[in-house]
Amino acid sequence: MATKSWRSWAHAGWRLGSVLLASSMAVEGLAEESLFSDSWFLRGTSTSRSVDVDSPLSGESFSPSVIETDDYRLASFSSADSFSIDPVSAALSADSWRDRTQLTGNWGGYRDALAESGVTIEASSTNIYQGVASGGINNEFAFGGRGDLFLKVDGGKAGLQEGLLITLHGEMNYGDSVNRSTGALLPISFPQVFPTGDAPSVALSNVSVTQFLSESMLVYLGKINTLDSFIRPYRGNSHGIDGFMNGAFLFPTVMGRVIPYSTYGGGVIFLREMQPILSINVFDTNSTPTTSGFDEFFNNGASLYIEGRIPTSFFGMEGLHSLSGAYSSGTYRATDPGLNYIIERIRGLNVPAPQETGSWAFEYSFSQALWVDATDSKRSWGLFGSLGIADGNPNPIRWGSDIGIGGSSPLVSRPNDKFGVGYYYLGVSSELRQIGPIRTPLRDEHGVELFYNYQVTPTFQLTPDLQIITPGISTFDTSVNVALRANLIF
Repeated sequence: MATKSWRSWAHAGWRLGSVLLASSMAVEGLAEESLFSDSWFLRGTSTSRSVDVDSPLSGESFSPSVIETDDYRLASFSSADSFSIDPVSAALSADSWRDRTQLTGNWGGYRDALAESGVTIEASSTNIYQGVASGGINNEFAFGGRGDLFLKVDGGKAGLQEGLLITLHGEMNYGDSVNRSTGALLPISFPQVFPTGDAPSVALSNVSVTQFLSESMLVYLGKINTLDSFIRPYRGNSHGIDGFMNGAFLFPTVMGRVIPYSTYGGGVIFLREMQPILSINVFDTNSTPTTSGFDEFFNNGASLYIEGRIPTSFFGMEGLHSLSGAYSSGTYRATDPGLNYIIERIRGLNVPAPQETGSWAFEYSFSQALWVDATDSKRSWGLFGSLGIADGNPNPIRWGSDIGIGGSSPLVSRPNDKFGVGYYYLGVSSELRQIGPIRTPLRDEHGVELFYNYQVTPTFQLTPDLQIITPGISTFDTSVNVALRANLIF
């Protein structure tokens, strides 16, 4: 394991201690059925009255989840929805440690009071112990994790503007990861890539304003954490805290060049029956999660991202098909880092790649429910997949695909657990193969991931994970990687 200062180890020890504390408080709850009734696809949202989120497919790709105020359902460009349930209502008022959905409870009534005034605060910590058991570059284990804090302001309740939502996302990572120990181009621990790949790092990655113009149209503007908006059915949280961990399943692999992580931008989204059907988005090409970004504001062109969605109902079960395309006018090298791949290991080891202006990518994705609980339509599992293609230069990825099954646990005794099994394939571009030095020959990369998300209590989840990866650097053997995540909701 990589060495760190005593301060880093003390911080990691404090995080691990918090997990152990939560475990001791949850022991009694292990013997009973959990009361957590969260939807796997569009998790419980901040609501002032009941919102129907039974559709398991309402969070697909770059589209907002919805919250409802007195006059509108608002788009929430925040993945906080994927780890909280209705923080305004009874979820926060539970007296039992094992029943409450936030570990810190209702703060003596202040949390409810803030919510009534339009302010919700949601926080989580995800602790990760992961290692390369065999193959790869190094057989080692590491401990690290990430923390997320969301602040949302409902403009209607706050007396500002009906149909207005202000969203802030603060995040941090800490400790070590084994992302560079596998020889893979895609990170096996996506949660530890952001806000930067070098921990510890802290960022305010999202400060956005969303405004409904009608029940069929909304606009948004600000500094956008684009990953927050890619909530894909059957895959789990887009940051990888409770579902798949590998970046191949959480963000379109071909879009990593043209869509930055945290950047300035805005867009318009059209809805039908309160579900997004078309989105048009423009982003700065610079990713600036840890800085203001003003010095680089649109100084390397802009990225245009458009997505259309078609809902279906085959065999009486909901499905969703999405087609998206992106174009960037920026100038890049094929060896420049992207949102979702690790290119640093080959960058600079050979002659510099030539600069290219303009990059494009397209992706088709789908999800289809195969089983829905007759007594609870929020519980379901189904099939998902995607196929994407890109220019291959300056995008180092020529094409990518994935397919898998995931969703609610089929175990009757574990109604709130989740599972997933997936396979991905990454087609490395011929230009990148030529740039790679002789001692670092490249090949296409592919791998399998399995996880099971076990809910100990509504505030505490454990997720064992197994990944078997044939890495993109062909001099390294297939790696077997194991992990355990512990997610706490505060």
